[in-house]
Amino acid sequence: MRNPITPSIILALAVLAVLGSAFVAAGGPAVAIAPGLTPQLSTSQALAIASSGTGSLGARGGSLVATSVHVVAMADIRQFESGATVDEGAASRIIWIVRGTGTFVGYRVPPGAPPVVGTQGYVVIDDATGEVLQMGMP
Repeated sequence: MRNPITPSIILALAVLAVLGSAFVAAGGPAVAIAPGLTPQLSTSQALAIASSGTGSLGARGGSLVATSVHVVAMADIRQFESGATVDEGAASRIIWIVRGTGTFVGYRVPPGAPPVVGTQGYVVIDDATGEVLQMGMP
């Protein structure tokens, strides 16, 4: 005998349709991938890059615990992080925005000023290269 389609199954399918490509990585935050984008990095690779620090930006988020992850085109970054910089020359570039808690230290400060330290922030990663493009707080 076939299993009937129950209202709970219909509801679950409706929720999946609304969420689109959002999913929860094992042991991690929900990951939302904008429609039409196919990232090259895996979620675990993006989280590892975000957790390892921001390299050339001179800041470190080494104790990052990700709370949200979005994969979007560069042109859409400000929908998620209003203080982020848009690279107009690379508007279609696929990026990962990893927001989390931990120790964020920014060293881009005026000469003689102490580093800026925060417990919340975000890291923006270029999907094609794995390079950290920017980080911000809060």
